[in-house]
Amino acid sequence: MARPPKTLAKIVGALEEDILFGRLLTRERLVEDELIERFGATRHVVRQALVELERNGMVVRERGRSAVVRDFSRDEIEQICAVREMLHASAAALIPLPAPVPLIRRLEQLQQDHSAQVEAGDPSGIHRVNNAFHEAMFEACGNPFLAQTIRDYAQMSIGFRCHVMVNPVLAQRARDEHRAMIAALRKGDRARLVRLCVEHTLPSKRVYMTMQGWGEPDALQLRKRRS
Repeated sequence: MARPPKTLAKIVGALEEDILFGRLLTRERLVEDELIERFGATRHVVRQALVELERNGMVVRERGRSAVVRDFSRDEIEQICAVREMLHASAAALIPLPAPVPLIRRLEQLQQDHSAQVEAGDPSGIHRVNNAFHEAMFEACGNPFLAQTIRDYAQMSIGFRCHVMVNPVLAQRARDEHRAMIAALRKGDRARLVRLCVEHTLPSKRVYMTMQGWGEPDALQLRKRRS
């Protein structure tokens, strides 16, 4: 019995997850015929899915050739991460402290969900709740344009950020940093909050640069390899 064809949204979602969590590697080719067979979809729908992935910055398409998973140059990684650090520090510096009780409660609720996803080892769930946690926190800065720019750069960097989520050691580290952020918000510790928001962006950069052979793995990566 033939499988029912996947919808455009489901194809895009499945390929996004494959890219984000390392099942499809940088510069790996996405062949239309293989995708048609995999998803039971028409060529038109598969091509539309590749257009959507290109719009989201996940793949690069060339005329007359298959799409390939996007990679980033070393300069692009450095520059995108530098901007993200500045944006996160700026937003953390504007959040009213001590943080309002409704914000703390909302972040605690999201953190509990995030912890459950980390314990379950579910990269998709981790990714979903992680985004919700940071959006809720940075929206509290009171500057919607800054919050939107943070979201834009989160999307821009998504192709190299999410590899962290399949590493249990780094996923647990992110969970612990979320808890520390909530504590800093509750106590009104501005300096610690800003520092945590900047340091939180660093592991994804290190992981991607290590994968590309541009840097040495940090202690957390080495610990995972030995375990």
